[in-house]
Amino acid sequence: MNEIFDALLDTEALQVFLHFDGPAYLFAVLVILVLAKLLYDLFTPYKLNRQMSEVDNKAVAVSFGGYLFAIGIVVYGVFTSVPGEWFVTSRRELLLDLLDLIIWSAIGIVLLNVARVINDRILLRKFRNVKELIEDRNIGTGAVEWGSYIGSAFIIKAALFGEDISFLHGVVATLIYFFIGQLGFILFGWLYQAISRYDVH
Repeated sequence: MNEIFDALLDTEALQVFLHFDGPAYLFAVLVILVLAKLLYDLFTPYKLNRQMSEVDNKAVAVSFGGYLFAIGIVVYGVFTSVPGEWFVTSRRELLLDLLDLIIWSAIGIVLLNVARVINDRILLRKFRNVKELIEDRNIGTGAVEWGSYIGSAFIIKAALFGEDISFLHGVVATLIYFFIGQLGFILFGWLYQAISRYDVH
């Protein structure tokens, strides 16, 4: 019983948040989420705030939920891409880590928006996702975009692992893995349509 109370009263984990590093990383993640929302509005022909609050569009809500979850996967991938302690001892190392976090997360956000376009133009090529989401409020289209975001995020997360010779080498490797993964999605989509007894579109 004493072990349980000792575990409950242990403040070692709290010290991480009281140290300067914890709030700095939390602030960086919040900046990344704001950036993700701004880029989402930039890359889509509709405004998210209007669709979520004024129109109450559940199809857009499902799609955006997958987008945010995917951002979380990418950020987690950046955190875990380098083995060892993330919390550092010097301010210079902290700033470099925060810069690394923001840059790689921004790359991931851009690639997630590219995945949405690929999904729209190739995977669901017989109709336009924007029309289905905005005019028809098709939750099925929102679910497909949700899955596309999540699958693409896992590809990006996997591409972040490993030792890179340089930043450029890391970016090129990530792009190669990303587009191979997108090609896999497209081929699987065509295969699924070929063996299905109904037209997915």
